[in-house]
Amino acid sequence: KVPRLSGLGVKRKSDRFSLFGNYDWDNGYSVRATYGKNTQRANIVRDTDNSDRISVFSRDPQDMEDESYEIRFSSPMDQRLRWVVGYNRYEQEFTGSGGTGDYSFSCYATLQSPPSNNYPADCVGGAPGVLNLYFPNALVNSDQADVRGVFGSIDFDITDKWTAIVEGRWQEDKLVKGAGLNNPGAPVLSESFDAFLPRVIVRWMPVDTTTLWVSYSEGQIAGDFNSEFINADARERAQYVALDPNLTESLDAESLDAWEIGWKQSFMDRRAQIN
Repeated sequence: KVPRLSGLGVKRKSDRFSLFGNYDWDNGYSVRATYGKNTQRANIVRDTDNSDRISVFSRDPQDMEDESYEIRFSSPMDQRLRWVVGYNRYEQEFTGSGGTGDYSFSCYATLQSPPSNNYPADCVGGAPGVLNLYFPNALVNSDQADVRGVFGSIDFDITDKWTAIVEGRWQEDKLVKGAGLNNPGAPVLSESFDAFLPRVIVRWMPVDTTTLWVSYSEGQIAGDFNSEFINADARERAQYVALDPNLTESLDAESLDAWEIGWKQSFMDRRAQIN
């Protein structure tokens, strides 16, 4: 499905679509829904051997499609106690190559130009002629992601000047990755990363032009798989591990604990503001 490309370079086609709707009741309650869909198809052709000989060309296709949905319900925003609850989902399918896609390897040898040491036996043992080899794309970096989350927040005005905000999100992040998504029998791995992510904020507004706050939150980036390591044979794995004994097939999720202290101040009749 990717664009055709007959020379070196990049050719990309992207389509983006989004839809948003909301409904507000007379009593202040509201519901909002969003939908988005994106597709991106690209083709990359490059000289990939990094040598002074023009002989190896790689073509790296990329085909990505994702969809997202979200719905949220809100209470009236002019009340002392306010809340929002919602659900969202994100689905992605990515088909693409890694370091090299499918590639052609052309070897030239003439009597006037002896074989180079860059390539053993120069493909044809130094005899005059041309040999073209073609290798298909393993698509080892292809993946599928499915992320679902339920979230909510509560704002409560303790006084006219103090507000407490408590938020939370539970999410399930499922990742499937490997050449087996496109080539039956090839490796494929899957794993889910679940997490509950809270945030707490305390805000103080001593006057209308001043806002001070402190917050604490937790975040997570889902883990990943080492595609090149997964698809390597025993000999290649031994070479990788010799360079880095810590290499594994998968990477754990990354977590974040964050504190923030903030101050917003406006002055000169709100013509100027500092954050």
